[in-house]
Amino acid sequence: MLPLAIGALIDQRFLLTEFVAEGGMSTVFRARDLQRNEAVAIKVLRSHDSATLQRFSREARVLHELSHPNIVRYVAHGQTNSGAPYLAMEWLSGEDLAARLSRGSLSVPEVIELGSAITSALFVAHRQGVIHRDIKPGNVFLVDGQAAMVRLLDFGIARPFSADSATRTGTILGTPDYMAPEQVRGGREVDARSDLFSLGCVLYECLAGRPPFASEQMMGVFAKILFEPAPDIATLRRDVPSALCNLLNRLLDKERERRPVSAEVVLLELLAMPRTPDEADVQAQRVSERAAHPALTTHEQRLLSVVIAAGRPLSLIDAPTISASIERDLLGAATGLGATFGARIEALPDGTLLALLSDQPTAFDQARQAARLALRLRERCRKLFDADSHSPEVRIAVTTGRGDWQQGILDTGAIERALSLLASMSGSDSGGEAPIVLDEVTRGLLDGRFVTRSNLLLAERSANEVTLAVPARQTPFFGRERELDLLLTLLADSIEEERARAVVLVADAGLGKSRLCVEFLRRAQLRHEGLTLWSAHGDLLSTASPFGMLAQSVRRALSLRDDELSAQAQLADYVGGRVPASEQVRVIAFLRELLGLPVRPGEPQAANPALLAARLEPQLMGDQIRRAVLDLLEGKSSRQPVVWVLEDLQWSDQPTVRLIDMALRQLSERPFFVLALARPNVHEIFPRLWEGRDVQEIRLPLLPRKASEKITRAVLGAAAPSELVAGLVERAAGNPFFLEELLRAAEAGSLHEVPETVLAFVQSRVERLLPDARRVLRAGCIFGMVFWRGGVARLLGESMSASQLQHWLQQLSQAELITQRPTSHIVGDEEYAFAHTLVREAAHAMLTEQDRALGHHLAAEYLEDSGELDAAALAEHWERSDKPERAISRYVRAAWQALEGNDLDVVIRHAERAISCGAAGDALGEIWAAQAEAYMWRGDPESALKCGNEALSLLPQRSTRWYQVIGVVAISAGRHSNSYELQRLCDLLREQGEAGESSDAYINAATRTTMQLFVVGDYPRAVALFKVLQPFMEAPSSERAPATEAMMHMLCGSEAAIGWQYDQVPLHFERAGDRFEAIGDLRNACSQRLDAAIFLLDTADYEKSEALLRGITEISDRLGFHRLSSVAHRALASLLRLTDRPEECIAAAQRALDLSGVAGDLRVSGSAHVVLAQLYLSRHELVRANDHIEKALADLAKIPRFLARALAVQSRICMLRNDLAGALRSSAQGYAILQALTRLGTDEVLVRSAYADVLERLGEESDALEVLRTGRERLQQQAAAIRDEAVRERFLGQVEFAEFLKRTANLPPAPPPSVPPPQELPLATTPDTSARAK
Repeated sequence: MLPLAIGALIDQRFLLTEFVAEGGMSTVFRARDLQRNEAVAIKVLRSHDSATLQRFSREARVLHELSHPNIVRYVAHGQTNSGAPYLAMEWLSGEDLAARLSRGSLSVPEVIELGSAITSALFVAHRQGVIHRDIKPGNVFLVDGQAAMVRLLDFGIARPFSADSATRTGTILGTPDYMAPEQVRGGREVDARSDLFSLGCVLYECLAGRPPFASEQMMGVFAKILFEPAPDIATLRRDVPSALCNLLNRLLDKERERRPVSAEVVLLELLAMPRTPDEADVQAQRVSERAAHPALTTHEQRLLSVVIAAGRPLSLIDAPTISASIERDLLGAATGLGATFGARIEALPDGTLLALLSDQPTAFDQARQAARLALRLRERCRKLFDADSHSPEVRIAVTTGRGDWQQGILDTGAIERALSLLASMSGSDSGGEAPIVLDEVTRGLLDGRFVTRSNLLLAERSANEVTLAVPARQTPFFGRERELDLLLTLLADSIEEERARAVVLVADAGLGKSRLCVEFLRRAQLRHEGLTLWSAHGDLLSTASPFGMLAQSVRRALSLRDDELSAQAQLADYVGGRVPASEQVRVIAFLRELLGLPVRPGEPQAANPALLAARLEPQLMGDQIRRAVLDLLEGKSSRQPVVWVLEDLQWSDQPTVRLIDMALRQLSERPFFVLALARPNVHEIFPRLWEGRDVQEIRLPLLPRKASEKITRAVLGAAAPSELVAGLVERAAGNPFFLEELLRAAEAGSLHEVPETVLAFVQSRVERLLPDARRVLRAGCIFGMVFWRGGVARLLGESMSASQLQHWLQQLSQAELITQRPTSHIVGDEEYAFAHTLVREAAHAMLTEQDRALGHHLAAEYLEDSGELDAAALAEHWERSDKPERAISRYVRAAWQALEGNDLDVVIRHAERAISCGAAGDALGEIWAAQAEAYMWRGDPESALKCGNEALSLLPQRSTRWYQVIGVVAISAGRHSNSYELQRLCDLLREQGEAGESSDAYINAATRTTMQLFVVGDYPRAVALFKVLQPFMEAPSSERAPATEAMMHMLCGSEAAIGWQYDQVPLHFERAGDRFEAIGDLRNACSQRLDAAIFLLDTADYEKSEALLRGITEISDRLGFHRLSSVAHRALASLLRLTDRPEECIAAAQRALDLSGVAGDLRVSGSAHVVLAQLYLSRHELVRANDHIEKALADLAKIPRFLARALAVQSRICMLRNDLAGALRSSAQGYAILQALTRLGTDEVLVRSAYADVLERLGEESDALEVLRTGRERLQQQAAAIRDEAVRERFLGQVEFAEFLKRTANLPPAPPPSVPPPQELPLATTPDTSARAK
């Protein structure tokens, strides 16, 4: 065939004037129609392939028959002089739509005009029975570049509706990005609605600038067309009217039946459509005056369970328009499996078989179905390919995961992981079978019904191999003791009373029905010998199999072997001992029918008339099977108890359920016990289940919190941090499966990631929601567990109208995924909460990284615009939106907010986050200050000192915060016995006070420092700083803030303590407590009342002291004031010892010890051990007493003020154990501390008495008398300072003091002193001086 040249004349009519283009099969010229004197386009076919010739001829014929302004006009067709077919069409000037879209998207009016023109052309073509089958931008020509002047081109692969000659089954024709799902499948169901799907793809691309199912990989395009909904165009274009959005959604529906029924319908809608957004959208846009801002996309990480089978390496024709035959072998093997297993199965053009499972009740069910589908597919392939030596080796992968198909990214999704698993296979590794490889998530969701090795799925166990579907790994059994006891009691009653009984154990998947049943059976078999067990598990695939669970139960009871002869022998043996001889032939015959072991001609049972009759009548066969089983059960239960366990009863078959009903009636006076495990929908499937029988239903609740904590500690160890335990328990929310998977992740070190198995469980429900509903959930989860309608609207932008959003919120509420709260944290906005933390985490896992960062940015803006005061939430959002500089100030505020809430760990965490974000200057000083106070209250004075000094170096000197930090440093230094730090602060504060500083902040800091100086025994500096503060005590209270006034009362109390006025001290401290309480400062209120209670204890006012202490412990425990509670319990323990309540004393002291571990205060723990040592000493339990005093000495080694009392008690213990050397060592050391500190308050009597006792035993009478004489004088001085006579009498009437006074009443006169007595200071004690109580 000679090539055509310019100037050639075709058919004596068309003069070739210009070469235009050349393709794989044809060449296009511009020509002059000499007959009509107009320009035409001539397409000349160069290929002589029969299929190509047929399509070219069909295109000419179709165009000849079609006449429409929007279809390229036919002029003529025929053959050139050389015999090449040609087609002449009108000449068009302009460009095709593909060229136009390369420069950008179209406006909404242009798209509507364009769509109307194309649809009008399709309407005419479809009316004449022609389907185009290749609608794409390249086949849409814009005359003069105008969207309204459209010509539809290339009817080369068009065909009539009824004809099938042009497309045989298994052939794909079309362009991938624009093909309808039915075209991808290559079947015969292509019709006019396929063109409408392609039209939707074109219009979508005109608006969005890209096809709705675009992907870099051809396989990704096919997968998205088959399985993924198109992204909502409203999320990409805010100006698209809702009517057009709705039309596009319907055009792109996967199901043809849900698309518009005809092009005419689409045309009418487009013609009636406004060219601009509807009025509601316009109003919404006017309300928002802010510039266009980004919104969350429709992209999401979705959960997918995929089975992929491949028989050869992937290969695909990479051509604009595909015409390729599908490899049919695998698709043939999969015939019918989709409906059987609830999967969508597609054969892709490269021969790969892809099945998606996404509509199962739970992730467990989905994984089981995927595994079974893979096993069945392997079996089918084996049978199909066994005779074909040339068939490809089949490899199968099963995965469960998520991916972002809407972006065409498959490498992170379940499909790509499956392909990777397939690629990693190197031949069969499963005993000669085609290998089935599982990913980790799928393997984790499969139970004991499946046989696996490493990551290979080998088989599903047969019915008689499985007792119960429990995971291989089991956590300790806690939390179901009540239900277990009830089951065992009901079983015992059934056995002892010989009565049939049924129990239905109802709970959702994952709540532990199977585990409870396993424990029940284990204990039941230990308690009741000779128990007969029947068991079966229901299956979603077997609900329509009559007697399915019954046959399974009998097979398991008999432990039938696989070979038929052995099984028959087992059956005969089993029936022989349980059924009367006269009935055995009948029973065996019908049990064989039930078990698939039919009686063969020539066998003894073959002539059984009953069997012959039943084979002719199905209902009779059912009756006879039931009768045979009932006879067997009756015979068995007459000899020993029978327990029949049915798992997943909701998937049982109706005949089995009816038979059990009959058994419960017929065996009502036999030890026959049925335990059925079912999900809550069992009553919907089997209404009136076993009504009228002795049946009890047990609803399995969520696992109690304490049980979850026990399980967690049993797995992670008793030393597991309480925060970790609480976090895991909170996230599991009572679901045993969740807890087990979370524990597994924790052991693997993945504490901050939700296990994929748990997310799969939750996402299997979320996945079934519609795309817009899922998008609302993703937007809501950005905020956390609680979100707001306005916040979701901000994140979704203008892609979703207010009415649409309200609709989806209502739908999600009805689905019990979210709940609307009666009140809202944000005024004027509706507040919602996720129904479960894992629903929120599952939704959050579906976000792409881009959407997460964007979402947190938009959420932060919304919350700040709404006046949100929760600084922690704002800080989190800004940090997660990659704006750390904006997070710092919020973290500073959040740290102080957490301190107000007594959440000390959170304070420290916020501070650390602020530092990691780059905090500096004043902000860093504020952060160090917050940390210092948190560490102080948490009982970590060393860390508090470090942070406090860092803060002092950064904060402005003499500022309120600076003085506040000084107070914190002073208290921490006192608790850490850091005299140097207190001396430094004292000198600094004295200098500032003497220079005229008089602010409230200064007074508070100086007061706290003064009191801590008293605590450590640095009396000279305490007195010096006290004198600086004395003028402020004389100022009118009205001039001071309430907190400062409270401080003044504290100083007055200290002044009273200095003068030993023990009757006045409690009054001042109680007044200080009242002032603190008036301003809502319960922590300091309790602290001051605690000091008052201790002084009341020192003056033996036990009743009032106990009332105060118990009130303090109640408030402190409720509000989490752990250190205050620990001190109060320690004081209470001392009081209970003195009032002879030993058991209560022990409990209070132990509570103090427990709390001191939390608060980290050695003074508390040491003093509590001293109290217990004194108690056991009074009971002559010297071993226990010594054990506690050793612990006390270890805790108090660096705190001399409290150590002295402990040493005195140790001396007493040594004396009773005849360890005089030890007694001398301890008492002398305690007495030395007294001499060094010059005073120990009410503890002096004990210290002096202990030392004097040892001196007397050593024969040092004169020295002992001197110690006692000095002690008597000091005690009398203290008592003389007490003005209230009743208080004074009560003070001296204490047992310890009364005995001391009695002992020293007749002492001889003192000789002239050889050594001057210790210098006295006008001080007595302080709120923290009485080590006896504190």
